Amino acid sequence: GTQGMAALNKLSDRDFDVAFMSQMITHHQGAIDMAEQTLKVAQRPETKQEAQKVIDGQTREIAQMEGWLKEWYDTAASKEQQDLMHQDMAAMMGMPIQDDSMFYDMMIPHHQGAVEMSQLAMEKSPRQELKELAAKMKQDQTEEIKKYQELARE
Repeated sequence: GTQGMAALNKLSDRDFDVAFMSQMITHHQGAIDMAEQTLKVAQRPETKQEAQKVIDGQTREIAQMEGWLKEWYDTAASKEQQDLMHQDMAAMMGMPIQDDSMFYDMMIPHHQGAVEMSQLAMEKSPRQELKELAAKMKQDQTEEIKKYQELARE
């Protein structure tokens, strides 16, 4: 998925923040949807634990970003930006998760996308709080990718 990143690369200041948070809310929602499917089909307790961690952490971050959009910029998420992200994720979201290994196979590239977006926000956002959240997302998701790669090999 590259339409989202292409859009973000062109923007700055308020427009960047609104677009980034709008896209990331949708990206997180995609991860939550995959994690919820995983809870129903996973056989391994470690997989269920990782899926629950995604649901809890990313639900919290969505609420934070929705709050900031309203508080800082008096807006809701941009439908246009969310549509770009939906298009980027369409192929992946069209495949329901069927087993443990599919969770790792799909979540690793999904997280890699979030890491790239977060890196951009660390460079481009005018708001320190958002830079810090982006740095945290980058760190958390980079660690989770490593963990998923190990679990996928077991």
